[in-house]
Amino acid sequence: MLDKIKDKNLKLIKAVFYMHLIYLFYLVFFSNPAGREAVFEYGFDSMNLMPFNTIAHYLRVREYVSFGVLFSNIVGNIIIFMPFGMLLPLVHPKTAKWWRVLLVSVGLSLFIETVQFVASIGIFDVDDVILNSLGGLFGYLIGGAIWKRG
Repeated sequence: MLDKIKDKNLKLIKAVFYMHLIYLFYLVFFSNPAGREAVFEYGFDSMNLMPFNTIAHYLRVREYVSFGVLFSNIVGNIIIFMPFGMLLPLVHPKTAKWWRVLLVSVGLSLFIETVQFVASIGIFDVDDVILNSLGGLFGYLIGGAIWKRG
């Protein structure tokens, strides 16, 4: 992949990658995205370790939850990690395998969820780890298709 990218473009890609990470951390730790207050309002504890429990809960109470809350908590968790999975192999070539991108996505998401829990600014939710990791993997697959064409 990297052999096709000129040095100037690689600098731009790295800048976009790190700006995305900064935005991701801002969004998670400092903003008030749709749904953060709903996490506590709709009966979640400070931790969910049961896979797909939060997703199932949101689908059960969908009549009472706005579309924005549903979207940001399910689809948004996938979308926000897609640029990470798309750009990570370009910025760090040793991660240019799908399973490495998935592993790094899991690690970053676990870090984010742990900090949210410890800082009491959200819950530790294994569903977020699953959705974020899927987003990283989808980003890798989409990025791979784009970079191969280029």
